[in-house]
Amino acid sequence: MAVKSLKSNFIYNLLLTFLNIVIPLITLPYLSVILGVDNIGKVNLATSVTTWLVLLASLGIPTYGIREIAKARDDKKKLSIVFWELNALKAIITVIILLIYVIVIFNQPKFYSEVSLYLIFAISIIANLFSTDWFFQGIEEYKYITTRGFIIKVITLVFIFVGVKNQDDYMIYAGITVILMLANNLVNIVYCRKFIDFKFQLRELRIFSHLKSLKYFWISGIIFSIYTQLDVLILGLNASDKAVAFYTRSKQVQMIALSFSTALSQVLIPRASYLFNHDIDRFKEIVGKSVNYILLISIPMTLGVMILSKEIMWILGGDNFIAGALCLTIIGSTIIIYSLGTLLYSQVLLPMGHDNKSLKIHAISAGVSIVFNFMLIPKFAEIGAAIAFLLAQSVGNVYGILLSKRLVSIRIVSKSSLKYGVAGAAMLLAIYLIKLAVADKLIVICSSLALGSIVFFAVLFVSREEIVMASLTKISNKILKNNKVKKVM
Repeated sequence: MAVKSLKSNFIYNLLLTFLNIVIPLITLPYLSVILGVDNIGKVNLATSVTTWLVLLASLGIPTYGIREIAKARDDKKKLSIVFWELNALKAIITVIILLIYVIVIFNQPKFYSEVSLYLIFAISIIANLFSTDWFFQGIEEYKYITTRGFIIKVITLVFIFVGVKNQDDYMIYAGITVILMLANNLVNIVYCRKFIDFKFQLRELRIFSHLKSLKYFWISGIIFSIYTQLDVLILGLNASDKAVAFYTRSKQVQMIALSFSTALSQVLIPRASYLFNHDIDRFKEIVGKSVNYILLISIPMTLGVMILSKEIMWILGGDNFIAGALCLTIIGSTIIIYSLGTLLYSQVLLPMGHDNKSLKIHAISAGVSIVFNFMLIPKFAEIGAAIAFLLAQSVGNVYGILLSKRLVSIRIVSKSSLKYGVAGAAMLLAIYLIKLAVADKLIVICSSLALGSIVFFAVLFVSREEIVMASLTKISNKILKNNKVKKVM
């Protein structure tokens, strides 16, 4: 199978990331106004519960599968066998998880009070049977992923505006979300026929041969879900639906920012896995350069989310969500460390096969999360959950970064990263002055995005930061080349 262009893969993934940013910016304000804070909280709690169970049912395959598919992509028969082996394993566990889920929702009073909502969300667990994005990432089919993602998201957007009209429509919203998720995954299965054989001998499959390696990914997934999903469950059982809405909305904003800052990490997982086995020098070069790219994107995003938390919560949820601004400030502060940790996990620990070390990182984060969630949530509700999230992310990712530095020579603090810090400070000052001068929240957001970006990149241009100057050189060369072509014509 031909190796795809890393640049085109990044562009496609960036386009999908752009959609992941724009669509929520359109739907979240609408849903917040129509459904109200409490109903948003109910849907978010159900989403968190089923997302947690889907993580368990996935067996760690969404990460492990990318690596294994990337290794086998040059051999169609081997590729097909790996695909079916992993899907068979996932199907067995998904059926078990689905049965457990149904039993729990009929026996837990908090869930049974909204039993119809939780039964609707059972569809998302069924959809997991057909989830194969890891396969397309492994063979680097980012054009397909982006095209399909665009179509599904536009359909979702239309259905939400047509079907969700009042507060009682929160179950319609849930139904739209999970049914289109199922449709998305079924389309994946159909498109897989282009790359794999659907006719195979069952005796060729060694379904349980992956368990030894998968156990690290599965246990990591379970532990990872503890500090990314279990917090919402603990909050939902100990606080109001409104507290759940504030906390989940803050995490949604963080994930929107992360989807942009980690777009490069996602593209590089299959390429790093491939290069580690075929070109170790190129592997080390990519790791080194990627750190600065991540910092360039994540530093202004982190600072921007923190200083504009009140305005962001207002624009995404109206006046009722402004009370959740402090929660967003705390969670937004994790964007830098989360982005770096994700990058180094996907580019260093995963390709190099250090699955046990990854497990240790997740275990540390989960331990911190459990302790502080149970300590802080009963007293401080969503603020306590946010502090626990910050501590878990910081401890786990710092440990992961230090571990990666031992394995591959990388520099986190460099001339470029110091320049990003100075540029970020200048950007913060500009936004602060805007907030002092302007009262209208919408104008503050628009002005801060425009002026803040200009100030940030102006400082980097004046300081002749490497990535910025290289990008400007490429753009200018392309313009000059196009002008020469026009003159010749």
